[in-house]
Amino acid sequence: MTREGIEELPIYPEHRQCAHPTTEQVLRLFSLAERHHLLQHRRSVQVFDLKLTPLERQALTFLGVPAGTFWTRLSQSGNYAQMRLATCGK
Repeated sequence: MTREGIEELPIYPEHRQCAHPTTEQVLRLFSLAERHHLLQHRRSVQVFDLKLTPLERQALTFLGVPAGTFWTRLSQSGNYAQMRLATCGK
């Protein structure tokens, strides 16, 4: 945050400002992050991608994780894509 010139983030409940967020508070930002696959006959029909909030995107930037790589495709088995959460720096 210091490097980016940010003094506080609205990371507390009700978007209250926090000058020194803990790891737990940062991780809580992503606690509801989900991705869904609609399957029919064991085949993926539609994928409902994760939509990051501006605050989540900002947190990823501070952590050095490009938002576009938050989810990465590992492999495909038939038409069903297996997904995993990307690890930082890979």
